[in-house]
Amino acid sequence: MGQIPAQTNKLTLCYYGHRALRKKSCDVCEITNDIQRLAQNMIETMHAEGGIGLAAPQVGININLVVIDIPGSSQPDNPDLPSTSPGEINLLPLMPLILINPKLSNFSETKTEYVEGCLSIPGIKSKVYRPEFHDLEATLINGKTISYRCGGLLARCLQHEHDHLEGILFLDLLSKPKQKSLDGQLKKLKFND
Repeated sequence: MGQIPAQTNKLTLCYYGHRALRKKSCDVCEITNDIQRLAQNMIETMHAEGGIGLAAPQVGININLVVIDIPGSSQPDNPDLPSTSPGEINLLPLMPLILINPKLSNFSETKTEYVEGCLSIPGIKSKVYRPEFHDLEATLINGKTISYRCGGLLARCLQHEHDHLEGILFLDLLSKPKQKSLDGQLKKLKFND
């Protein structure tokens, strides 16, 4: 599962090729001091790396824990549009957000395209189609359980980070020809395992 660090600081990221990125994570059974410290370390790491989301497998710990910190507007194509889903309205003011054991369901049939990148796959970005809306159930770091319908950049970020918990990378969602075209770049990225 990986060792939880003993103090608050920036964590070491796992890059493409690391085995933790392909392993399915397990649920967090109890919100301990170690889990709280790990979550704060993950937020610090995410901010230091310029990301808007980070999942525990990306720091080598295969537990169902993600942190996200997205802008006040959750509309990726038009930041001037107001946030409209219940998840956006209720969760954006709480950023950065720590989500424990997040579960996504009821994905919309409508999909949207957006250019995604990943802190564990630096320098590579590509358009990815994902459902526009989905339901989220999760536990916050204070133990409160939440359940919301989410849309916009919030929904996309949640799907991207949740995929990490399942051992899925955004590259897996690309067409086979697109994946093949990235082979050369990906071979250069296999930093650690």
